[in-house]
Amino acid sequence: VADVLLEGARRYDTAQRIRQDFPNIRVVLKKTDKAPAEKEFTHPMVVKLYELVDGSRSIADICLELHAPEFPVSWALHKMFESGFLVTGKNSATRGQIPTRTESLIVLVEQAKGMIEKGNFEPALVLLKQIHDEATQNLEVPYLIRQAEAGFVERAYMHYLPPKKIPVLTKPLESLTTEQLTPEEGFLVSRVTGTWNIESIVSVSPLREVDVLLTLKRLRERGILELQNEEEEAAS
Repeated sequence: VADVLLEGARRYDTAQRIRQDFPNIRVVLKKTDKAPAEKEFTHPMVVKLYELVDGSRSIADICLELHAPEFPVSWALHKMFESGFLVTGKNSATRGQIPTRTESLIVLVEQAKGMIEKGNFEPALVLLKQIHDEATQNLEVPYLIRQAEAGFVERAYMHYLPPKKIPVLTKPLESLTTEQLTPEEGFLVSRVTGTWNIESIVSVSPLREVDVLLTLKRLRERGILELQNEEEEAAS
């Protein structure tokens, strides 16, 4: 776990440094008069990256051309930039081009990052899960999903669904047949007995902890259940 956290912190710091020089993925790069020595570019991918820089392709264009994730491409290009082999040119956003789907996905990933940084974990999760299947080339997406899930779980237990609170239905179970419940919602509603607290429901559910909490939060927001203290339930 420590290694994963350290790698995440390293990537975050690197991404912040890259963003200072490449504020978005539509930045266009061009070569300088300082050509790299042959020994400086030994990896075939780095050589290909350098060849693709032509003063008109954006970072997003290069990612698309190589079918490569944004982070390693941006990192390698930034190393060339710091070494003086590349400079920033015009921003392709001014060229009036319609963004490709790859460009759009990268923009959505950046939006999700911003949400996570601001503590908006639930909307970030919704966005990331929407693009997960399409963004298979972006290795940051699974990491961001885990980060957003962990943030949401912590926030849920602190504010929305305290683990010792007992959920109770606001109407009889048989009257919920008219409600449009998903299979997950239906299962969890059947486990709201008025005696089990949030912690117990999470422990007996076959669903993942984050999915249980997301579903219970939705049910509470729809007015299908409410929370009581254990002593309140005992008194009733």
